[in-house]
Amino acid sequence: MLMIEPLDEIVLYFKAVKKELELISTPSDLQITNKALHWLSLCLSALIVTGVLSWEKFERSSGGRIKAKALSWMLHHSKRFIWERLLLASGRVLIKMFDIKEVHLCCDDTDRQRSKGTKNIYGVHKVKNKNGGGFISAQNIVFLVIVARNITFPVSFAFYRPDPLFKEWLENDKKLRKEKIVKKNRPPKPLKNLEYRTKREIFSDLVKKFKTDFLTLKVRSISADAAFLSKKTDEEIGVLYPRSQYISQYRSNQKIVCGRLEMTLNEYFSHIKSTKMLVTLRGNLMKTILVIREKLWIKAMGKERLVIAFKYDGEEVFLIQLG
Repeated sequence: MLMIEPLDEIVLYFKAVKKELELISTPSDLQITNKALHWLSLCLSALIVTGVLSWEKFERSSGGRIKAKALSWMLHHSKRFIWERLLLASGRVLIKMFDIKEVHLCCDDTDRQRSKGTKNIYGVHKVKNKNGGGFISAQNIVFLVIVARNITFPVSFAFYRPDPLFKEWLENDKKLRKEKIVKKNRPPKPLKNLEYRTKREIFSDLVKKFKTDFLTLKVRSISADAAFLSKKTDEEIGVLYPRSQYISQYRSNQKIVCGRLEMTLNEYFSHIKSTKMLVTLRGNLMKTILVIREKLWIKAMGKERLVIAFKYDGEEVFLIQLG
């Protein structure tokens, strides 16, 4: 498909984004120009037409009228793109377009693989290869998305970077533990470097920012996996949204207290009778699941929480979630 001018729907969309930017900008902020908006409209239209983010393919899709070098120059040298404000303005436009009043917030992270020899891309570090053995170089992006009745879209993100000093200490500490060296003879834990935030801290900051940016939205629930769960995070989310349900995943070896007994969640649920339920998955696919719901005292959290364990019919291991 030949693309010379941006799609009409995209042009209208970015006009609405520009109006929203004017509302959230201060007099000292650089205002986005019509040229910058045209560039954004072209890029988004080309992305829809080609299905990939590639300057060369964008150029080919325009029959050579839109040059790859010009597109690349605009991205790297224009001072008109304050991406954080653009994302905020875009989110507010979508909320108005779809008349969204209440939402579910979901937080997750993803590894974006990069070249092993890269030195100039921000936040690249070694991570385990989830699709195979060994390690890869990647950026880890923690992101927050809105899930509404008729649309899902991202509202904020941040790059996670591990503290190299802490990482080195942790690897050395694990090695010394295996050698049976007592704690007093092992190097002490290094002081926290505030430049390197943990995933839990990033998650908490993203939710705080969302609270500030979207004050009028009602948040029905907030969900994130076990990597983002801690007692401190749970308390911070509870202060921000005391009436919202916080949903996360527990490890099967998480300790609970029953009377005077202490046991893992896996041990507890292995002796509890489950209930069969028929649920509808995406695509209207019906599945039978086995469910157990119990209010339990979680030792690490220091409080009682509703814990839900479920598994699909035929599976052996329960997936345990905090509800």
